[in-house]
Amino acid sequence: MIGSSNLIPLHRRRARDHERWVIRWGLVIGTWATLLLTAHVVLWNITPPGPARAAAEMTPGVEPVEGVDPLTRLRGEAATLERRLAAARQVAARPAWATLLLAVEGTLDEKVVLASLALVGLPDTTTPTPPPARVSLELTGYARSHGDVAELVLRLESLGVFRRVQLRDTRLRPLLDQAAIYFDVECILIDLAPSP
Repeated sequence: MIGSSNLIPLHRRRARDHERWVIRWGLVIGTWATLLLTAHVVLWNITPPGPARAAAEMTPGVEPVEGVDPLTRLRGEAATLERRLAAARQVAARPAWATLLLAVEGTLDEKVVLASLALVGLPDTTTPTPPPARVSLELTGYARSHGDVAELVLRLESLGVFRRVQLRDTRLRPLLDQAAIYFDVECILIDLAPSP
């Protein structure tokens, strides 16, 4: 049996102990540095931003233009919107049916064919009668599928011109030498009639 004497020389034991001490302190200092860095990042994101950072966050995707005051830029945008509103009011006072028909034509694609298009409920300008309670644009035609008809209705709604777009009828009908989906859509421009 070997006695309790240690056979490792003293200088090797001290070197091993010193190495363990360096490793422990390295771990302590590394952990402390990681905690400080994490705290710094978290506090940086929590603290209120400066004026430049706040302006950048309020207008995402818009780079500030040097030499242009943000208030001046907003006034310019407001003036542009006021001009657009004035133009829309002018068109509303005197409807331009050609513009409406061009907008509707822009919603059509190769999957949809119109059979008829009619403006219903237009006021008669020759006789002094009260204006109609309802003015609408009625479209009938053919499409390849029910999905194509639904896409047409969605495109008509997205124009933003009509108060309501209604799909009144769809059915399978023969067209030339094949079957197609017949549709009847009503696009309501003015509806002053009381709701049921």
